[in-house]
Amino acid sequence: AVVSTQSTGFKHALEAGEFDTAYRAMGDNPCSSQKHACLKRFVVVLVESGHAKRLVNYPYHGFQSELVSVIEFKARNSDLRTVSQKNYYNLLFAFHVKNKMYQHAAAAAYEHALRLHCELPGLESLQQQLHCY
Repeated sequence: AVVSTQSTGFKHALEAGEFDTAYRAMGDNPCSSQKHACLKRFVVVLVESGHAKRLVNYPYHGFQSELVSVIEFKARNSDLRTVSQKNYYNLLFAFHVKNKMYQHAAAAAYEHALRLHCELPGLESLQQQLHCY
C-alpha cells in the first residue's frame, strides 16, 4: 500500500510540475523496482520540459548510480541527428562535473564526440564535436 501511495504521489506531483514533491516521493518509495521506474520517468519529464539543469541539482542519495545508468542509456540510445536542447550527453557531463567526477565527465564527452564522428556526416558533425572537447 505504501509503494502504491508513493508511486501515485510521484505521478501526480510530476504531472503537476511539482518536481521537488515528485523527487521526495520517488526517494521515499521503498520498492527498488518502482523507484527505478519513477527515476526513469523523472529524468525524461524534466529533460523534455526543459528542466535538465534542475535535474542535476538533486542529491540522489542512495541511487546516484541508478541515475547515471538511466542517463547513459538515454544518451546511448538517442538519435544524434535530432537532439538539440535535449542532449543527454550534455546532461551526463554536467552531472559528473557537478559531483566532481571529472574522469566520468571526460568519458561522457569523449563518447559523445566519438558517436558524432561515426554517425553524423561533414561539417555539422565537426561543429558539434567541437563542443565536446
